[in-house]
Amino acid sequence: MRSEPPSRPQSAHLQRLSIAAAEELRKTVRSTLKELFGNFMPQFIAAVKHAADKALNPTEAQGFQVLTRALNDRRELWIESFVQHIDAHLTGGTLPQRQARGGQTTTNDDSIAVANIELRAEARFHKLVTELDARVNRLRLMLYVPIYTKALAPAGLCRALQDTADELQWPGRNRALLFTKFDEFFIAGLEEGLYRSLIAALTRIGIETAKSAADQDELKVQAAPPRQRKPATSMQAPEDMTHMDSETVSMLQSYALKSDGEGYTDGLLAADLLALAEQRPLPGMAQGQSWIPLQRIALAGHFLNEAIGDTIVPDSMLPEHESMRYPLMKSALTDETLFTAAAAHPLANMINEMLLKSATSRVTGNAETRRIADLLQQVLVQFNLSPEFVRLSMQNAEPIQETQVQRFFELQRQQAQQRRDFVISEARRVVANQLERLTFGRDTPAPAITFLNVAWGPLLTKRLLQHGAGHPLWHAGVTLMEQLLDELDMREPEEVKTTEWQDLTNAMIKALIAEGLSQEKLKIALGSLELSRKTPRNSL
Repeated sequence: MRSEPPSRPQSAHLQRLSIAAAEELRKTVRSTLKELFGNFMPQFIAAVKHAADKALNPTEAQGFQVLTRALNDRRELWIESFVQHIDAHLTGGTLPQRQARGGQTTTNDDSIAVANIELRAEARFHKLVTELDARVNRLRLMLYVPIYTKALAPAGLCRALQDTADELQWPGRNRALLFTKFDEFFIAGLEEGLYRSLIAALTRIGIETAKSAADQDELKVQAAPPRQRKPATSMQAPEDMTHMDSETVSMLQSYALKSDGEGYTDGLLAADLLALAEQRPLPGMAQGQSWIPLQRIALAGHFLNEAIGDTIVPDSMLPEHESMRYPLMKSALTDETLFTAAAAHPLANMINEMLLKSATSRVTGNAETRRIADLLQQVLVQFNLSPEFVRLSMQNAEPIQETQVQRFFELQRQQAQQRRDFVISEARRVVANQLERLTFGRDTPAPAITFLNVAWGPLLTKRLLQHGAGHPLWHAGVTLMEQLLDELDMREPEEVKTTEWQDLTNAMIKALIAEGLSQEKLKIALGSLELSRKTPRNSL
């Protein structure tokens, strides 16, 4: 896997860390492979000797005997050559040919046998190779590490053996024996002999690097720009359906830079997805398949950004809403019905319900509604799928058709409008209840009711929708309304305006102007206030 150069120059500190990390990995690879291949050679020599003993043809027996002696004499050269080929492939280079290949070639039958060995080994060690690659991807988020982990996959190891056999002129007619024993004795020991050792080394290097680089303030993830707040009823499909939005990138970086345990974790999946966004191939995923996960990530991220960016959704619950991003993204990567059957998809419905409860609790101040939103949040987390399952599902994912995408976002627009209509209705109900509560048992003249309905009620509704029931502006508006009703209870129509009345009405008119009340409605409001003051008491 080829590592892309960093987008900005590294500090001298990080450059030293990069060199040290790459060298430590190379040393680990060389030492483990020398031991593993060194254990393989005596078993291979014994197999060749056994073939000589079993051969019925004297010429064939003599040929195997010659090969046995040659292997004994050149055992160390075989080990060194194999390890050097792996090291060259690991760092992206090639070795110069020290000897001519002498026309030794692999037959078609042998090629098929080698391919079968590779396929069996790839299936057997898929999880370990995937984790190994993901840990290198995680390291690349902090450092530029020029390591090609593809060289350590079974296919890469078989290629190195072929290169070694070519260099040391192992006869083509005996390649089948070489690869059969390689499979039996070398491939069989890869889990403990190579992969787990490398994973342990990468885990240790990753932890140490994160701590060291963090000390130099080099790992600060750039904060995403403030989200544009707008009605979600304007929700549209993203223009670029493979572009990973900044909020999703920031979330994935946060996960990937955490040290989160053994095995294939959420952090390693995040590192893989960031590598995918940089167009680096992943083990087990065809090059032409890589854009499909990006499409689904883009759609999920855009959907969530638009939904929680709605002006009716409270900013105070942004952390809770953001916690849905990874579970939603993982569900999108594994289940296309999130987009193709969104009306019936439980996760999409629960997100819609949670946003509705969050927005409603904000305007009503209802603790029970907020509690329900919190419970929904906890249930949503249960949709958090296994990262290993997600990684496997990505390999067989199908693209979402553009017509399906458009239908999905049209449905989201409809649901956003329904949420908005419901929350506006709830805000109006709260304001109406306040008016009813404050006017109950009072001698409130009809012009004052007109003023409250036409001007002050809409102002309170707007403040409630914009700021919520706990905001000082909302409470200030209710207080002014209550003061107005108190003044009207004590009105004396024949007397001149009091200072208190003048200050109160000036404050209310100033607030209405600030809220953008039209001139026509402002005139009605002024007239209603003056008429209400002049209305005789007990005349409703």
